[in-house]
Amino acid sequence: MRFIYHLYRELGLALAAKYYSLATASVALVSYRLEVKPVISQGLVDAAESDYYQGSWVGFLDLAEVGLRAYGLFSKESKDLDDDELQRYLFDLATLMTMAKLFDERLFERIAKRVENWNLDDMLKKSFAMAQSAWEKTSIPEIWKNIEEQIGGRPFGDLGKVREVVWSELGITWKVSWKNDYDTTAASEQLIAILQILLSDLGGIDLCLLKTDVEVDVCALNFNSHTRSEGASLAEPSPFFGQLLHSTWLSRYETVKNRFSGAAFALCLR
Repeated sequence: MRFIYHLYRELGLALAAKYYSLATASVALVSYRLEVKPVISQGLVDAAESDYYQGSWVGFLDLAEVGLRAYGLFSKESKDLDDDELQRYLFDLATLMTMAKLFDERLFERIAKRVENWNLDDMLKKSFAMAQSAWEKTSIPEIWKNIEEQIGGRPFGDLGKVREVVWSELGITWKVSWKNDYDTTAASEQLIAILQILLSDLGGIDLCLLKTDVEVDVCALNFNSHTRSEGASLAEPSPFFGQLLHSTWLSRYETVKNRFSGAAFALCLR
């Protein structure tokens, strides 16, 4: 499944890639075979990378944290995450922190305080210096433009009251937006992932579609359990992250996924 993840990442379909990376981690988590447990951290880091590419940088921090905890719990050897993967992850984290420092000092302080608990100071120091030197002589508008060209969404796009994901497939530009609360986000990301996978499977068929734009507003209804309070801040670290053995993000994701087929959706296509 990690191979499929990499294929979707190469296509720029971040949420389809995230779907398979979380599936990889979930399968490893429930497996009785101890030798596959290191795959948990690999899948979670892959999912974090998908969020980074999508511009969901707070989500990246959440998944990176639980991925590192899984790495500490289940990985017997440092090679369970190869050097290239680890360095890419560290550089993405350093870039995120550098952007936060440039745009909002208070946001940077909150992120730095959170990352401080990960015990990555020695490894992160070099990557942070590289990221700072890469951007220190560039104006903020130019930095923003360059970052948007390198990733598939707006940096820190998962902050604010409304989330938005834009991508192109089969000549159609899709724009999906939704209210930025926990349950609607989980359902919307699931919907987008399935849509990206479906459209990819139809790639070899000429559907005779005209080039067009499709806008979708998603409203998820009837999610009655595990709902966050209305005023909860998405920038706050979630209390259930880091408690991998007791209440994991994966199990909660599976709960939302299992309820997906029974949920009601209001889709407004424009």
